Amino acid sequence: MLIRRPRASHLSKVSGPWAERHAKELFTYEMVLQRELEQDAMLWQTPTIALTAQAFLLTIALNPSSPAFATYLAAALGLVVALLSMQLMAKHRFLNLMDRAHLHALEARLRMEHLSNRQYFYTDGAYQIPNWLVGHKSPPSEHGLARFRSYRVWIGGMVIFAAVNLGIIAVQIWAPGLLDAPPAPTPLP
Repeated sequence: MLIRRPRASHLSKVSGPWAERHAKELFTYEMVLQRELEQDAMLWQTPTIALTAQAFLLTIALNPSSPAFATYLAAALGLVVALLSMQLMAKHRFLNLMDRAHLHALEARLRMEHLSNRQYFYTDGAYQIPNWLVGHKSPPSEHGLARFRSYRVWIGGMVIFAAVNLGIIAVQIWAPGLLDAPPAPTPLP
């Protein structure tokens, strides 16, 4: 049987009367923080796995030599993978935000700096570097592609994959043969 040892963390090294009075909250904070980190990792593993599945299924669906049934099946499965991925990402995101809210509440109760929620630095559609971080190797500001919310971008990407797969199914229904390989040219005499 595998026995899991408790992991040492920065909070477990805190000692003194304050730490003793707040031992339960500090332990809860560590556990929720660990869970939030794991939830965040799972959130971003989802699109990676979905992209792999989409690449495989689109290769089959768009292969001109695939029979119509294989094209239908691969495109339908691609549509399902896109929808399932969006739901799973949304669920992971929801649970991640719940854990962040829990961490924020614990930070307020313990009178700790609010490190669990970066939203406090988000104004006017971009993250702003707080004054106390300027000059500490922080980036000047969020710009370019970094301004876009990654979760929304990836959900938008999954919507595009769903639309492509739906388009492949529609082409197979209303314009069969459009995705088939062109006939081989006849040799000249």
